[in-house]
Amino acid sequence: MRVKPVDPNAVIRDPHTRRPLPADGDNVPDDSVFWNRRLRAGEVVRIEAPTGREPLAPLTTRSTR
Repeated sequence: MRVKPVDPNAVIRDPHTRRPLPADGDNVPDDSVFWNRRLRAGEVVRIEAPTGREPLAPLTTRSTR
């Protein structure tokens, strides 16, 4: 899953690497107790990464008569 800090100035360190989570977010393990606890506490929010399967916008908006 991809998460980012709610407060961009907050320093939330990865428990394994001890590096701070970037303000724009990073990928973290889905099954991590640490990151799920941070989610429940409201310190980080999940952000959706594009899947590549989003619907395409129509190429034209002209009506056909």
